[in-house]
Amino acid sequence: MLTHIHTHMLTHIHTHMLTHILTHMHTYTHMLSFSHSHPHLHAYSHPYSHAHSHSHSHAHLHSHALISTLTSTLTCLLTFTSIPHSHVHSHC
Repeated sequence: MLTHIHTHMLTHIHTHMLTHILTHMHTYTHMLSFSHSHPHLHAYSHPYSHAHSHSHSHAHLHSHALISTLTSTLTCLLTFTSIPHSHVHSHC
């Protein structure tokens, strides 16, 4: 019974995380494409203006970190659903 609850909680948390990450990635990508198609609005449409070039590069690094987090979460979820429950904790 406890194992079942724990499994349900983990799945719920992972699903919520995935949704959260995907939403943010979509928003970020949309803003980037918008600023490229409207260069004169770049400073307004993008959270990081040209004056904050350091922050801009940091944002790109952050998006890469999000992608790697997403990948590892997906791998973990796939492993989680395809192996016996006794091995779950060693993989996640």
